[in-house]
Amino acid sequence: MKYNSNLDEKLKELDRDITWGSRRQQRVRQRLINQMNEDRDKSTSWFKRRFIPAFSALMFVAIVTTLALNMFTRQDSMDNTPNGNGDIQPHIVEDRKEPANNPDDSTAQDNQNSEAEKNKDNSQDNENDQNQPDASDEQKEPESSDSNDRDDSDGSQERFLTQEEIMNVVKGQMETDLDIKLPTEVPLKDGYHLTATTNSNATNAEIVFYQHTGTIPINNEQLYRNDNPAEVVGRVTIKEYNTQEEADEAIAYENFSELGGERIDLGYGMTGYQEGAAGSLHTSWNVGRWALSLKSSTEQSENNVLLAKEVVKYLTEEALPIPQANGYAHLDADQNGTHIMWQRNKTVYTIDQTDDVMTALNMAVHFE
Repeated sequence: MKYNSNLDEKLKELDRDITWGSRRQQRVRQRLINQMNEDRDKSTSWFKRRFIPAFSALMFVAIVTTLALNMFTRQDSMDNTPNGNGDIQPHIVEDRKEPANNPDDSTAQDNQNSEAEKNKDNSQDNENDQNQPDASDEQKEPESSDSNDRDDSDGSQERFLTQEEIMNVVKGQMETDLDIKLPTEVPLKDGYHLTATTNSNATNAEIVFYQHTGTIPINNEQLYRNDNPAEVVGRVTIKEYNTQEEADEAIAYENFSELGGERIDLGYGMTGYQEGAAGSLHTSWNVGRWALSLKSSTEQSENNVLLAKEVVKYLTEEALPIPQANGYAHLDADQNGTHIMWQRNKTVYTIDQTDDVMTALNMAVHFE
């Protein structure tokens, strides 16, 4: 009994030792919570260390790939875009293609030729009865080469601008408030091409037309040099005066029937009035609002009348611009000073620097 009592007492003491107090329970609970948080942090830390770097690497590769594709696409687009120049436009437009000696094209052509040779060899091996190659087969490759040469030549040929296109380019070079009117056609020698220089301000404009066997862009520096290789065809100047009266004085229109002179029949019902002075002979007449006077030396009196009749005949088929109010054509048979002038209110248009009378008239009748 004593043994059992002692044992029970010891068990009770042990039970008291094992019983947790509230503070111990709180510490154990906090320790468990901290341990759970550490486990969760470890899991999250592993996720950050493994997944996020991998995801970042994938995003970096995707961005680099996208930028590279955009660069290649943009470069290809630029290569396939025709050249446009916002500055002075050239006289010629080239159909741009890859040159015939492009390494890629040469490689492709070599591959094609190699395949053709292989096919040719196989064909010859299958022809048991023929020991010599067919002559037509021998000529196929040279014919193909000639064809390629022709294609490359055609692709690199220059396309000359039409005169209408040139006039549009010239107008684009004008920095002026004037209403720019130009001839729609300028007479040129066979095999020659048109170009021009321009100069303008608010109230004046000057366009000099040139012709050359080659292609010279508009306003090219060659046209301003002393050794300019091009020939002047004619010049058009446009000037705006302050008043209508000043423009009238610049034209200096005359009614020759009132001035008198020897009457000359110029044909087509036209009467001219001829007079001479200081070694010069003038044959003059009026057509509508136009006054025309043909000058030559007295030694060329017969040619004077003949040229005057040629002009009258030409103007029955072609019409000079309608002036507002008048126009005057000073025609020089000796090619020393032909100039044709007409008004559009306060603005005066002039054609000069031509090498003959008919060139000046041709430019005038083809004015807008």
